[in-house]
Amino acid sequence: MSRPPANPAEAIAMLADASCDLFDRDVAMRMIDDDPAALPALVRIASDPAEPEMLQQSAASAIGCIWQNQDRIDTGDDSGFTPVAREEIALFRKRPSAQEVAQRLTVRLADYRDPFDAGAVFMLLNSYAKSVQGGGKALDPSLRDRLAPALAEVPGAFTLLALEGGTPIGLANCFTGFSTFACAPLVNIHDMAVVAARRGCGVGRALMRAVEAEARKRGACKITLEVLAGNEGAKSLYASEGYATYALDPAMGSAQFWEKKL
Repeated sequence: MSRPPANPAEAIAMLADASCDLFDRDVAMRMIDDDPAALPALVRIASDPAEPEMLQQSAASAIGCIWQNQDRIDTGDDSGFTPVAREEIALFRKRPSAQEVAQRLTVRLADYRDPFDAGAVFMLLNSYAKSVQGGGKALDPSLRDRLAPALAEVPGAFTLLALEGGTPIGLANCFTGFSTFACAPLVNIHDMAVVAARRGCGVGRALMRAVEAEARKRGACKITLEVLAGNEGAKSLYASEGYATYALDPAMGSAQFWEKKL
């Protein structure tokens, strides 16, 4: 992308232009966010099966936010939307005011070699990647077919999927490591993601408890994770489940997560 949209009007024009690069249009969609002026362009994308599924889903999510703000989430017309887009709108409509999932919530291990589970892992991780917490950039579409097979080759890797009825709404990607001080396995939660329409409904807590149960089965001595300093919702959840910052000696301060990209 040579230059990002300078204003919402330019972003809407880019979004409506199917000849533009997919990632350029995705950036434009995030800039528009819940602007009602974008509805015609969003509806066209959500209704066009020729559009990439990732864009259909993102458009439907943006429409759902706009309709919620306009108090017409239950009356907005999605009859012409693609199945992917209608499923996204359905998540908004199913969310009760009490913030509970509308159907039975189940959490289970993903089978990386199962096409449904493989697709769910990519879809949920991609949805998280596009959020502010995930960095605001969609995953490379080529990862759709590569991610699950690659995870299957990583010793100790496992993913827990949260499903509402049969619909994937959250995941926890985890990796088994080793604690030298305890001479025992440890489990690291590398990704924790819940679809926007189901945040605050207890899905994250269910995933955290499922991770702990799986870690105990594997003989892990502890569970580790990283969290952005500004992600107060996640920090509150983790603290309520017994997680805390890590320090060996208070005089040396808490541990920090650093990285060096290669």
